[in-house]
Amino acid sequence: MKGVTDGDYMDWTIVVVASAIVVILTAVTLMWDFTHRVSKAFDEKTRKIMREEFKENNVIQNKSFDLRLEHQNKMLLKDINTLDSRINNYVIEQNKESCQRNAIDALTAHALIESYKRDIKKIYFKLRETGYITDIDKSYIDKIYPLYKDLGGNSDMHQKVGEINDVYSTVIHEAYENKRKKKIAAHKGAVINEAGKMVINDDIQNKKEK
Repeated sequence: MKGVTDGDYMDWTIVVVASAIVVILTAVTLMWDFTHRVSKAFDEKTRKIMREEFKENNVIQNKSFDLRLEHQNKMLLKDINTLDSRINNYVIEQNKESCQRNAIDALTAHALIESYKRDIKKIYFKLRETGYITDIDKSYIDKIYPLYKDLGGNSDMHQKVGEINDVYSTVIHEAYENKRKKKIAAHKGAVINEAGKMVINDDIQNKKEK
């Protein structure tokens, strides 16, 4: 080149190199800024997507949990209803059985009352005819009469049993009295006549007179 010295060439080279360096630094800066912005935008978008996915996942999990809970509640309610129905049926059956047992107990009690009443009347009217009651009959009356009262037997037998007891006491007293008289009479050599009085035997009296 004409008119260009070596010094001018050197200066121009330096300017070109400096300009190139500036261009390169500018490009690097712009690229870094662009990369940073892209990275930031990507991160924000990624976070947004993750938040949305997480939120959506939570919604799905909550719905799944609600469905499971609802299913469990339905099953529990069904079990409760089934158990309640069984309990009601059990109570109904128990009430029926209780009523049946009460009815059977009532019939049994009535049958026993009538049986005891019939036996008491039989012994009572036998006593009225003969004026006498055996120890066996009296012992039987003593056993069945308390049962008759406990079962709720009516009072028409009370008077009859009272008469039976009075007569039995009288018979026992008379038997003791007759035994006592006979013993005394035997000791005195006398006898008891049909009227129940003590008289001297004629043979004994004749022997005494001789």
